[in-house]
Amino acid sequence: MMQSIVSPKTSASIFSELANVIKTWPIWFLMGNQDIKLRYKRSIIGPFWISLTLAAWIAGISILYSQILKQPFLDYLVFLSCGLLAWNLISAVIGEGSVSVIDNAGHLRSAPIPISIFAARVIYRNIVVFLHNILVVVCVLIYAKVKLTLALLFLPVGLAMTCMILFFVISVTGPLCARFRDLQQIISNMMQVSFFLTPIIWQPGQMGGRTLITGANPFYHLIELIRAPLMGHLPAKQTLVAASLMLLGSLVVALIVWQYSRKRIIFWL
Repeated sequence: MMQSIVSPKTSASIFSELANVIKTWPIWFLMGNQDIKLRYKRSIIGPFWISLTLAAWIAGISILYSQILKQPFLDYLVFLSCGLLAWNLISAVIGEGSVSVIDNAGHLRSAPIPISIFAARVIYRNIVVFLHNILVVVCVLIYAKVKLTLALLFLPVGLAMTCMILFFVISVTGPLCARFRDLQQIISNMMQVSFFLTPIIWQPGQMGGRTLITGANPFYHLIELIRAPLMGHLPAKQTLVAASLMLLGSLVVALIVWQYSRKRIIFWL
């Protein structure tokens, strides 16, 4: 199987990495499924443990912070659950993606495997977890009697756009974390701080007229691509513009890193 993903020679085109992701989808699909099976081996409910953890977080935080922030409980419950659903996907992908190259050092030493395959592996297995977690949010929406709107049709688009941005981001951080080992710790600490700086527990309207902390926060826009459709409305125009710019920017940077690291990655492991 390993021989099927080894390129006969290094392609001159930097877009070959994108072609490799599509061409080798059975590889990262099987690897992602294997990751989930191994993580929950001998577990009775498997990945649903993550869903139970999410449910516990939602219940605990919503009961406490709806009182602290003086928010209507059901409205806050819906806002929090949709935000945590999106954040868990984003933070897990970035965290796991930053060590995706390091964790697969053995494969890379044995064969010239395109590093984009490992980024796709991370994205796929976290989408599977996301689909488990969304069941918790569906229960919350039913409990809160949230009316479904046509905006829900945007959810697959928002999810796809978020995953594409994250794919290019970890295609950058994966090789760079292999080259600069301290970078992984920096990313980990940054994600912890970003959780509190992003409207997940608190709502954007509570900042009054100070909108810079949300407008300039990329995580806010990524979350809104998923949270807004679930809450019954389309993402704001500002979010769509910001997400488009992030997609384009991350693509350009990823292509540069792919080209730079293609022949050097083996010396960074």
